[in-house]
Amino acid sequence: MRLVTFAAADGPRAGVLVEGRVADAGRLLGSALRDVQALLESGPDALDQLPDRLSSAPAEAWTPAREVRLLAPILRPPTIRDFAAFEGHVRNAVRNQGLSSPPDWWYRESVFYFSNPLTTLGPEGEVWRPRATRQLDYEVEVAAVIGREGSDIPEEQALDHVAGFVLYNDWSARELCVNEFGGFGLHKGKDFAQALGPWLLTTDELHDRLSDGRLDLKVWAKVNGATWTDSTTRDMNWSFSHLVAFASRDSRVVPGDVIGSGTVTLGCIFERPHELRWLEDGDVVEIGGERLGSTRHTVRVHPGA
Repeated sequence: MRLVTFAAADGPRAGVLVEGRVADAGRLLGSALRDVQALLESGPDALDQLPDRLSSAPAEAWTPAREVRLLAPILRPPTIRDFAAFEGHVRNAVRNQGLSSPPDWWYRESVFYFSNPLTTLGPEGEVWRPRATRQLDYEVEVAAVIGREGSDIPEEQALDHVAGFVLYNDWSARELCVNEFGGFGLHKGKDFAQALGPWLLTTDELHDRLSDGRLDLKVWAKVNGATWTDSTTRDMNWSFSHLVAFASRDSRVVPGDVIGSGTVTLGCIFERPHELRWLEDGDVVEIGGERLGSTRHTVRVHPGA
């Protein structure tokens, strides 16, 4: 299923997108559900019931998708852990910092940082360049969304805790990233925006593209209609199974938590600064993925910045 959060007259609502129509999931299940996180928190039985409820839903339960404004599926994730699971991306990024290969510690264990749930954007709208940078960058990622709570989850059981996957644009202020940690994304360089959407695709819809805890999907980015990234998710060094298990080690994951893959190989400007320019005011940035849809944002620059 394509699980969405959409704007309604009385506030955001969790829904299901089917063949160009959206149904209110809460109405079908008999409870008010503010977003997809609330739906996941209702438990696995709620998701199991939805297909039957959809098949018998009356005509008035549906709204044409063109009349609906989609929001981030998870409006305010409990946590956002963003990893760096693609060796190709890390290798290209550190090469621009004068290193011939990723540091040894990158190969010892998957690494992540916590991002700011308060700055989560939906699949469309504007993104404002931070005043402290002129090097605004997009990052093409896919994120797993936790559907079932757990702690110390074994890797072989990790995907049982994943509700589905969503496109994730991890916007970056590159000057700040470099100043903070030599190019690896941390702290203030990532504190202003990340985009999720347009839908959360449930794991069962991707079984034919999942192998050994890794997805095999084409992903891309376009700026003003021109392709700047044409890549794939299949070359993850660390699998989603490993990322979820590691995130839960001596810790806890809950429904709605976002587990980012990190940027795909050639999935950002930072890997190719001599070929691509930094984003400017008015640029329209679209990222997309097979079965996952696409997001679209217009860059805005503060006057005088």
